[in-house]
Amino acid sequence: MMNGKDHKAAARGVFMSSIEWLANIGAVVVTFFATPIVYGFTIGWVTRFTRHYYGDAFLDVVTFVWGGIVMLLLVFIARMSIGTVLVMGGLIFAARFL
Repeated sequence: MMNGKDHKAAARGVFMSSIEWLANIGAVVVTFFATPIVYGFTIGWVTRFTRHYYGDAFLDVVTFVWGGIVMLLLVFIARMSIGTVLVMGGLIFAARFL
């Protein structure tokens, strides 16, 4: 039989797994919509910086790599933020109603 500790641990595991999945899915959605906007705002500065300090030889590579960097930054920032908000919301809900 399951005692109280095992039941609480299982419920906590399901809750945290669900939070992780929601944070990952939310991060992918946010990244899909935000990447072109952030890339558009920053690529001008990045290309000017690259031309000034490294010349035109690296420009194609830097613009491609910058897109990947923007995408990865957005994924991880969104995942961290959404996960934190969901965990805090769950704790507030649990404290309020349980």
